Amino acid sequence: MKADPPAADDNGAAVVEFVLVGAFVLIPLFLAIVQLALVLHARNIIVASAAVGARKGASADSTAAAGAAEACSRIHASLPTVKKSMTCSGGYVSGGADGDPVQLVEVRVQGPVPMFFLPWGQVHISVKGHAVRELAP
Repeated sequence: MKADPPAADDNGAAVVEFVLVGAFVLIPLFLAIVQLALVLHARNIIVASAAVGARKGASADSTAAAGAAEACSRIHASLPTVKKSMTCSGGYVSGGADGDPVQLVEVRVQGPVPMFFLPWGQVHISVKGHAVRELAP
């Protein structure tokens, strides 16, 4: 009776398995985390720009439209990839409770933010910034 041949040596199999796992699991996971971070960063810039625009529009010598223009100019300076797609609008809303005559400036920014690693996808963002309108003396 003949003896079975010795089992094949599996030295180096861990390297091949690591490459396969890295290529199909770790790299897409890493890119997804970076994509999420970039979209959240863009959203934070848009929220901050809407708040700054509302504060500018709330000053006594300004208008809500000027605040919306300020918000759009800040967004376009910070995020050139959303330059044509973001829309900014401003207006006045009443914000007092129990009949208080408080008027707020509202700056609304909305539009799609493109995905950075996925060219076919977009995330639609709609944010509002508010500030209490100053009265002229």
